[in-house]
Amino acid sequence: MSRRYGNTLIWRWLGLLIIVAVLVIEIAPHIMYNFTPSMPMGFYWIWKPQNAIRTGDIVMACVPLHTPAAQQGIQRHYLLTSRGALRCPGGVYPVVKPVVAVSGDLVSLARAGVSVNGKLLPDTRFIFRDPQGRPVWHMPFKTYHVRPGYFWLVSGLNPLSFDSRYWGPVSRADILRRAVPFLTFTWHPAN
Repeated sequence: MSRRYGNTLIWRWLGLLIIVAVLVIEIAPHIMYNFTPSMPMGFYWIWKPQNAIRTGDIVMACVPLHTPAAQQGIQRHYLLTSRGALRCPGGVYPVVKPVVAVSGDLVSLARAGVSVNGKLLPDTRFIFRDPQGRPVWHMPFKTYHVRPGYFWLVSGLNPLSFDSRYWGPVSRADILRRAVPFLTFTWHPAN
């Protein structure tokens, strides 16, 4: 290999490395890692929602801390604390969950699970005791009409998912980001 060709190759690689570094610096603040198994674990693109939140969207949201379930979740570490830029009141890390109900929907809670507009969502049965055998507070079994500006977030991926079944709906103000998975995997810990 000639010396001139070697230098050209080095400059091309260096240029490519600089471009990649600039892209990572620009994009990295918009990437998060979900480390809880109630949603696929791994990397998600995140951004502030610019348009309406819809059923099926995955969002990062703050849990309403005034609920008994949220208080229990903080005490028992179902909800984690964070030192990152995206924090909720009380220093609680936002949850990553799919939106299952929006304004105008009817959400019914029963032992069998969560129904939205009469359709039972798969794998949304309630747990009444956590893995340590402690009782778990949940929203009362009944039908709720979703008010404007509120959303129900429920994940049927993991039976231990801590979601709106327990702490109720979240307001639009509590939804921090929309999330789209791009490099994820599913893991189910022993129940």
